[in-house]
Amino acid sequence: MEVQRLEIIQSYCRGFLTRRVYNKSSVFRRFDVINEFSTTEVSFVDSMRKLDVFFNEPLIERAKNPETTILPLLMIKSILPRIESVFLNGCLIANTFEDIRVRWKYDSCFGDALVKCVELMTPLAEYTLLFETQRRSLVSAFKVKGFKEFIKRQSIIKDLNGLSFNDLIIMPVQRLMRYPILLKELIKNTSSFHPEYQRLEEIQLKFEKLISNVNTQSKMHDCLLDVSSCICCSENLVQSWRYCLYYGWLLINSPTRLSFAFLFNDRICYIQNVCELSLTKNKIRYLQWEQYQQIRFLDVKRFGPSGEEPRTFEIHCGTTIDYLFFPDGEDFEEWVNVLNSTLSQFIQLTKRF
Repeated sequence: MEVQRLEIIQSYCRGFLTRRVYNKSSVFRRFDVINEFSTTEVSFVDSMRKLDVFFNEPLIERAKNPETTILPLLMIKSILPRIESVFLNGCLIANTFEDIRVRWKYDSCFGDALVKCVELMTPLAEYTLLFETQRRSLVSAFKVKGFKEFIKRQSIIKDLNGLSFNDLIIMPVQRLMRYPILLKELIKNTSSFHPEYQRLEEIQLKFEKLISNVNTQSKMHDCLLDVSSCICCSENLVQSWRYCLYYGWLLINSPTRLSFAFLFNDRICYIQNVCELSLTKNKIRYLQWEQYQQIRFLDVKRFGPSGEEPRTFEIHCGTTIDYLFFPDGEDFEEWVNVLNSTLSQFIQLTKRF
């Protein structure tokens, strides 16, 4: 009897906290957000399954047989990058949100689960980074008659429920951008008295940083694609993890021969075969079609501005030294800042391995 009375008192206390401290309408809205996280993730995962089963896997299977090949395997991976990882990680995220939804209470704490979800979004971030590469590859792929017919034939499959191929491939990008909106709504409806309120704000900052980095690196990766289009023999230059940070006219290991240099996150590529065309007072420089030269950061031992020559940056690679001299038209301080930052980050990263 005493136990029953105690349980009744506890239920009254919980009801009071919900109504007065947590705000009943906010509590219900908070659950709605959690429910939306869960249901939309399940829907997204199902769409990725369809993209994999009806488009990705059949293309890969056909590519294994020379007689049935529609597109080479490399182009398929370029059109549908990391789809398997996006799908598998999406399943884990969906299970996590479903578990939160089932166990939900007005004072539930699920910060650790949300941090886990953020960590599982790496394939989504990589997919977004490669979206411009994907778009350009699709333009080339649709010029292949067999691919056009394949997409048209697969798109009428009943299980797709009217979703087109283009609808499916844009979904990972849209999904990544949806998370911060839902997270913001969750915090908005979480009482400052909630035991995990501050933790949720920290997770939101972490998420915003992830999105900001994706947007920044996506722009730099797009720049890499533009760079690769004007450099000869650059097939291996385009990688999902490589992006262009800076470029400009430099004098590299020559006091007179002008080069056009591209600073990437793991190397410097430069072209020395530069022609100059004079039109009245204006001078136009353009790059000749040639194999680029490079300074790999993996070989760098020491670097920094020269103590002897003005407007010069030295990069020591083993027993050799590369000298980068910056003409008056280039911002020397800006170049030095970017070079120091990029080289330091690369060396620090490689030390971990």
